[in-house]
Amino acid sequence: MTKRISRSLHRLKENKNDWDDLIPEQMSRSQKIAKKTRGLVTAANSITIFGTVLVMNGLLDFANGRKAEGTVKVVGGRVLDLVDGKVADYTGTKGKFGRGLDGGVDFVQLATALPLLVISDVLPIAAATAIAVPKIVDGAATISATIRKKEINPTDEGKKSIFAIWGGIGAFMLHSTIGKHAPDFVDTALQVTGWGGTVGGAIAHIPATIEYTNIGFGSDDILPQQ
Repeated sequence: MTKRISRSLHRLKENKNDWDDLIPEQMSRSQKIAKKTRGLVTAANSITIFGTVLVMNGLLDFANGRKAEGTVKVVGGRVLDLVDGKVADYTGTKGKFGRGLDGGVDFVQLATALPLLVISDVLPIAAATAIAVPKIVDGAATISATIRKKEINPTDEGKKSIFAIWGGIGAFMLHSTIGKHAPDFVDTALQVTGWGGTVGGAIAHIPATIEYTNIGFGSDDILPQQ
């Protein structure tokens, strides 16, 4: 049984895959498959990919007028983002490929959703800007860290803030879906939730962006937390 990292669900110990220091006799079937495929084939990665397909399909449905169906798919896809890390930890298959995949699809999903929802007059441009700025910085820091061969991991604050941001986006989508049929108190509650989730989540994401920036652009003696 692989020893799990208790202090953070999303970090790799010493920048190693969970199976790197295990001999075949110590590996589960899932770990053997992960090692053979260099971390590509894992249950967690399957969940990540399925969740991304669901989100992207939901955004397409929403843009084509199937707003209720699209909103449900987007929410469902984002819920799966909470599951993949737990599955990876439980199965002992956290790896470098999965870490990069998770961060990459998160960026793609937001990069698709923000302009689409702003153009559709669903998401206020101020909220979209608050979300986009730190994520652009995150992306640049991640690229820099990769080039400099420095480890960069998702943070707990980052995962929670992204969950809040998508909760806010979902509230704005639901507000647009219900439209004039919503009672005044529901209309107000959805708008408050939308602004609170998007802007509040963006503010809560600042510590994660600072960590990414320190690792990606800082001096070589700044090491990532373990």
